[in-house]
Amino acid sequence: MGRLAFLGWSVAATLLILIVAFALGTSGAMLARIFSIRGTGPYILVMVMCGAAIIIGIWITLALQAKRIRDMGFNPWPWVIGVTAVMIADQFIFTHYTQLRFFPPLAEYTPFGGFLTAAYTIVLLLWPGADESQDISVAPRVERTPDSSPTRRTKVAQPSHRAEFGLRSRG
Repeated sequence: MGRLAFLGWSVAATLLILIVAFALGTSGAMLARIFSIRGTGPYILVMVMCGAAIIIGIWITLALQAKRIRDMGFNPWPWVIGVTAVMIADQFIFTHYTQLRFFPPLAEYTPFGGFLTAAYTIVLLLWPGADESQDISVAPRVERTPDSSPTRRTKVAQPSHRAEFGLRSRG
C-alpha cells in the first residue's frame, strides 16, 4: 500500500467509523425509546452499540498500519505493538504523573506521547515503500550489439523427427 493509498484509506476508514458509530448510536437510542426502557438500560444499549463501532475502528486502523508498514519493508508486529504500548502507557499512566500536555489535537498525551504519535503518523505517511526507495529516475542502460539488432533474424532449429521417442520402454 503506497503513501497516497494509505492516506486515502485512512480518511475513508475514519468516515466509515463515524458513520457506523452514529448509525449504531442512534439506532440504540431509538430502540431504547421504542421499548420505553427506564433507568440505565438505554445508556448501556447505546454504549454497547458505540463499542462495536470502536472495535471496528481499531481493527481497521491496525490492518491499515500493518499493511503500510509491510509495504515499507518492515515487520509490522514489533512496530504496531511497540508504538501502541507506548501510546497506551503514555495516555493512561504518564499523564497521571505530570500536568504537561501536547498541543490540542493530541492534548490527551504528554509531550513525549504526542511527539511519538505525530512522528509515527508522519513516518507512515511519508516513508517511501520498499519498492519505491530504489532510484527509478535512471533507466537501465541496454548495450546493443550487432547480433541483437531487430532487423536480423535468426533461424530456430526445427527437429526433423523424433526417432528416439519411446526407446527407454523397449529394453
